Amino acid sequence: MSGHTNGFDWTKEETRRKLKELCIAGDSASEIAEKFSTEFKQEITISMITNTKNRLGFSQYLLARDPNIKIYKELTLPDDNYMISCDEHAPYHSEL
Repeated sequence: MSGHTNGFDWTKEETRRKLKELCIAGDSASEIAEKFSTEFKQEITISMITNTKNRLGFSQYLLARDPNIKIYKELTLPDDNYMISCDEHAPYHSEL
């Protein structure tokens, strides 16, 4: 699969991760294009973003953002060897 669009390299994992994060955060293609153009100092068009999102499958599970709904970005933990557990009751518990 070709990862270049008008000279821009989409094969870099960091670039794909950033695109996916912005998609999940609800940024529109025009907002993402503007951010990428500024960050990479290269013209990134809306169609480049849309085509790449479709090619990588980032659009299939996303809904349009409603400006009246607040979106809270979920905190993520780096991959490592640990376990997160909560709501432990042992050895104490409530009958309710």
